[in-house]
Amino acid sequence: MITMREKLELEELEKINKLMDEEIEDNDKELETDNRFGATILLVSYCGIGLFMFYKIAELLVKRFS
Repeated sequence: MITMREKLELEELEKINKLMDEEIEDNDKELETDNRFGATILLVSYCGIGLFMFYKIAELLVKRFS
């Protein structure tokens, strides 16, 4: 069985733990970022590279068959 002093210490530690958990959750929310802009730039660059490769292959095929 625990004494009254131990019980009070335990309750105090639980309160501190709860406060720390809330602070950690708040910090996690602040660190979330929105990567839509970066993803859009990456998508556009990949499309550009694909079009460039398509253009070069088409150019090589036209030179070979004409």
